[in-house]
Amino acid sequence: MKPNIAVDIDGVLADSDGPLCGAINEDLDLKLDPKDWTHYWHLDEIMAEYVKDPKEYVGSHFWKDGFLRGLPVYLNAIPAMKRIAGLAKEVHIVTMRNTERNPTCKEQTRLWLDHYGFVYDKIAYTAQKAMYCRQNNIKYIIEDSPEHARECASVGIGVFLVNKPYNQDVVATGKNGIWRVDLLTEIPRLLIEDL
Repeated sequence: MKPNIAVDIDGVLADSDGPLCGAINEDLDLKLDPKDWTHYWHLDEIMAEYVKDPKEYVGSHFWKDGFLRGLPVYLNAIPAMKRIAGLAKEVHIVTMRNTERNPTCKEQTRLWLDHYGFVYDKIAYTAQKAMYCRQNNIKYIIEDSPEHARECASVGIGVFLVNKPYNQDVVATGKNGIWRVDLLTEIPRLLIEDL
């Protein structure tokens, strides 16, 4: 039987770190590089040296009108997701994008996904990814966040963790339900082997 698969957007399908870093560098005349972010919330810690409210400041760039719609796609994501969609019963896009902070978030997200031809059945906007996955019978999630990877694996959801500088502390052996991948194109083979 084909599994339901959840897929994150930012850091998995879309390169949000590069454009966000570029906008901040331009605004504050810095030379930040996402490759230097050693853990998931590192940018907020770095920004604390320069601005009063780092989360608000970072969010102000991320939620600017048109920012989400203009994000570049990871090119390996397009063919990988076509193959993954063919192996899945349903594909759920599951993102922490804040629809309250940015009223156009849902529209920009849908337009971005459709522009690149991603096939999906549902889109969920939630920070409670493990709970969402359990409630929707998701067998696997493709994720970059170390917190979400650990949380999902702890409730029996298989995690394909996209390799990032900020998730290196996550132990990914496959046997613990977490597989580390450099490219999304590695996932179909791992899916088939695990099924």
